Amino acid sequence: MSRDLTIGEVISDPMIVQLLQADNVPVAAFVQLLQSAARIQRAQVERARLEIPTGDAAALGHGADTMSAA
Repeated sequence: MSRDLTIGEVISDPMIVQLLQADNVPVAAFVQLLQSAARIQRAQVERARLEIPTGDAAALGHGADTMSAA
């Protein structure tokens, strides 16, 4: 059975560490990005579970994409 990596596993993976170094991305900034993405995903899952409407696309950060598609 496959599973997603934990944040700790991601930042200790040698390949990911090399990519971060090559791109001059601080590990702390990458951890913040992963934590933020996890919070957003949890909120989306919870909204879907409760069947709460998510509101307009602009509130989700998709405003430009939605506007250009219209």
